[in-house]
Amino acid sequence: MIAHYAFFFLPNLLLAVDCAINRRELTWFFILGFLGPIGAVAYLIYFWESITFPFPLAKALRGATQSKTQRRCPHCNRWVDRLHAFQDGRQSRQVCSICRDQLASAQR
Repeated sequence: MIAHYAFFFLPNLLLAVDCAINRRELTWFFILGFLGPIGAVAYLIYFWESITFPFPLAKALRGATQSKTQRRCPHCNRWVDRLHAFQDGRQSRQVCSICRDQLASAQR
């Protein structure tokens, strides 16, 4: 029975450690301590992008839930999964791998 309460306040404990590591204002410790899970939700909403303990939360969840997005190559208008950087003199462009190879061979 006590284990259920421990798991109920585990997010508060993890977020309190994150609060200490990132040196947040002292009021956030009181919010996490006195408001319990509601305080944890408030902390998550307010500091979503900057939570780093035990791992970078927003970055990890974005990477786990993000599906592959296709982009259109600005040079040939093909739909590709990934655009690559290509240096054309001083100008840097984002093109697909086919256009990158064609432009590199044309520069030689």
